[in-house]
Amino acid sequence: MAAEHHLIHFTGVAGRRASAPLALAVARLWSRRGRAGLAALGAAAGAALLATVLAAGHAVEDRSLQRGIGAVPTGERGVRAVWGGIPTDPQDRFGTLDRIAKRTLRPVTGREPSAFMLYREWRIRGALVDLGAGDHLERWIRLRSGRLPRPCTRARCEVVQLAGTGRLPRAPGLRLVRVGTGSMISKAPFGELVSSETSTSILSYSQKYHRPAAPPFVLAEGVGALASVPYLADDYRSYAWLVPLGLGAVHPWNLDSFTSDVTAARSTLAARSQLFSLTAPDEQLAAAERTGRAGERRLLLLGGEAAALLLAFSVLTASGLRRDAEVGRRRLTWLGARRWQLALESTAEAAAIAAAGTAAGWLLGAGPAALVARHLGSEPGPILSHSVLSPLGLVVALGLAAAATLVLLASLWIPPIRLGGISGRSSRSSSRSQEDRRTPPRSPRQTGRARRCCSFRVCSRSWRR
Repeated sequence: MAAEHHLIHFTGVAGRRASAPLALAVARLWSRRGRAGLAALGAAAGAALLATVLAAGHAVEDRSLQRGIGAVPTGERGVRAVWGGIPTDPQDRFGTLDRIAKRTLRPVTGREPSAFMLYREWRIRGALVDLGAGDHLERWIRLRSGRLPRPCTRARCEVVQLAGTGRLPRAPGLRLVRVGTGSMISKAPFGELVSSETSTSILSYSQKYHRPAAPPFVLAEGVGALASVPYLADDYRSYAWLVPLGLGAVHPWNLDSFTSDVTAARSTLAARSQLFSLTAPDEQLAAAERTGRAGERRLLLLGGEAAALLLAFSVLTASGLRRDAEVGRRRLTWLGARRWQLALESTAEAAAIAAAGTAAGWLLGAGPAALVARHLGSEPGPILSHSVLSPLGLVVALGLAAAATLVLLASLWIPPIRLGGISGRSSRSSSRSQEDRRTPPRSPRQTGRARRCCSFRVCSRSWRR
């Protein structure tokens, strides 16, 4: 019990010794809130500038990445899995392959891929045709005439013609019926599965007169229905699953996860079958991201230099608090305060000023940062959440607050800088000595009169007391 009582007594004494300087720092700040606010102004300006520059750097990097996405050819602007071969094994049927491909591609972009298939230059009784199919053709076809095909069946397989000329062949169990003509919105669904001439033709539906006539290129609705036609069971076909990448699909903060997901999906499909392949513009996006990161670093370098200059303003404003701080430390020393208590009081005062200024400036800098992000074509919300309000951004803010605390603490403790070997106080004393030298010496009568005046003042003060 005695030991426990001694521990409680010691803890209470230590707590009071530590809390007293903190309470004194709060009282001093409140009594000098004008000067303290002026000292915090430098930290606030530096924090606001640094927050704006940090968000602007992320916006520049995101803009560079979006330009990189736009620079990718339309036929390669997407994540596409391709399987090509003859389905001799039951595991190579479209239903099984479709489940594997969609399950693998869905985590990469978070969207459901579209399926396509193609029988390249399929010959039926001497007639050639490029026969393909796709799911949800209304997303990919721009009609010129007619209508979009209905789902393909064995009795009637409606198709839309995109290119080529000539009649459509007839096969046992497969009746092709043309119901419209049109063109593809993008060459991404088939990519390298068709030649450049055919790709240009299905996009524009134009032919060169000096070129030989191309076979009809037709598409049916529904890959599963066309793949299950018995007459085509032993023919070579190509399946493709596509997730297009538009502007805003990938950002700098999720590019690493996108690249790792693409690598994992490529390995998964290759382990399933050697006939699988996966293509994505990951290298082009990585190059664009490196360019944007270089611009972001240059902005951060300039912003850091400007923030350091603004922190120097705190040194000038803190000079007004130095004299009061020296007087306060001298009084506390007379009252028996220890050195660590003096340091704690000064540190708490400097930290409070720096923290308040940095927090206010960091929040105020979010406004110009949002305007900069919107001007560069990026959404302000994601930019702010991944820059100013991100864990890295908060660490930068804490580092700035710590730097401001050290600057203010040094301003409160370090004595004035001596210029030419003479400090401010010594210069004042030297000026006084020079004035004394300039004044003529007093006569004995004047000296005695001054002594009598001084003795009178001392006596009057003692009497008043």
